[in-house]
Amino acid sequence: MPTLLGTIQLGPSITLYEDFEVDDSFADVLTVNAVVSPMAMSNSRVEDRFYDLQGLDGQLVPVIFSDKAFVSGYYTVQAADIAHWSYAGFGGPRTVVETVKLTLARVGTESQVDIESRLSGAQTRTNGYSIVGERWHVPPPGHLAYYCSTGSPSTLSLASADGTLTMYRGLATGVSPRWACPLASWGVGRARLLDGNGNERTGVRAPLPNTGWEINNGLVRLRVDSGGLKVAAWDGTAYEEKTYNITIAGPGTLGAPTATTILRNGPQRVTVRCLWSSSPGRTVVDLTVRRGSRMVEGYIQTQPSAATIAVSQAASEATTSATGYIVATGNDAAGNRYMIGSAGAFTPNTGARSITKSSATTMDFVLGAIIGAGASGDAAADWMKRYIGATDERLVGVRR
Repeated sequence: MPTLLGTIQLGPSITLYEDFEVDDSFADVLTVNAVVSPMAMSNSRVEDRFYDLQGLDGQLVPVIFSDKAFVSGYYTVQAADIAHWSYAGFGGPRTVVETVKLTLARVGTESQVDIESRLSGAQTRTNGYSIVGERWHVPPPGHLAYYCSTGSPSTLSLASADGTLTMYRGLATGVSPRWACPLASWGVGRARLLDGNGNERTGVRAPLPNTGWEINNGLVRLRVDSGGLKVAAWDGTAYEEKTYNITIAGPGTLGAPTATTILRNGPQRVTVRCLWSSSPGRTVVDLTVRRGSRMVEGYIQTQPSAATIAVSQAASEATTSATGYIVATGNDAAGNRYMIGSAGAFTPNTGARSITKSSATTMDFVLGAIIGAGASGDAAADWMKRYIGATDERLVGVRR
């Protein structure tokens, strides 16, 4: 075992230990040798790092060195080469060690670098209600000097489990905002995926159990089990959970998934694909949580034949129908109101608290909770517009 020197904090959730000092600390491309140590974590967590590090290829991440703070900054991960060692001496317990060689391209220190959020997609997703989408963006709560090349967005404050988030609203199409951020604040308020053991995972290669995992962003938390989709809203003091069900005529109400796959896993967005088997055929549901959103987005695909698809809320609550969504008419015991919507045409059933689509093989949906009665800019209609206007986001580090 090599002498452990300093630590390397790679992004918000990965800590490595330096294997030995490097001589090229001032190079534009920094090579770092590190070890994932069983002295700091269990064998299973060491093995987790194998997938987590592979998932960082090509990503912009903050890197903090405990022993070489002068090279801490923003880097692009060009490669993470991992050697996996497993041994047991003289009948003793198995020990797992991984040695890592990181190739990091320096972008700059936190005082030199702006983060550019490259937002792509139309302002308005195609929808059946003539709803005009709202283009919005939520950076980490520790950001500063938010700049748009065109226009002056308005703001909305959102209380989350990670602190107060600032949503920038009404961004012009084609604008990629820039903002500064301390290294330690970069991951706060991120969308994150926790595995069945409650450990955060990075990248898309890690295997997931069928149930027991969760996605959260400090505003909304998603879990899936045999009872359906468990969606909890942060109301300022705690997560308040409700159960939602997906029903496909034929297979019936979906319970625990048959399998799960990670499609997208980064601080801006996490998407998990859940698979249910039927006889014959399958149903696939993609579930997405975005940074800064109170809502869970979903897309259902069912095969081989068309069927009636329904998304419903399980608890008995008075419900009303609005343009593109249904919503509770009053606050529940926790002071919140559930909503379910879709960009496509659907039939509202307020008595069953559901939206349905007949003779369909696909259906999109959005669901979550409105906190309180919905303050100005934070009501159900506002979140429906944000769902219609949601963009993809890619982070790039640029020198000022």
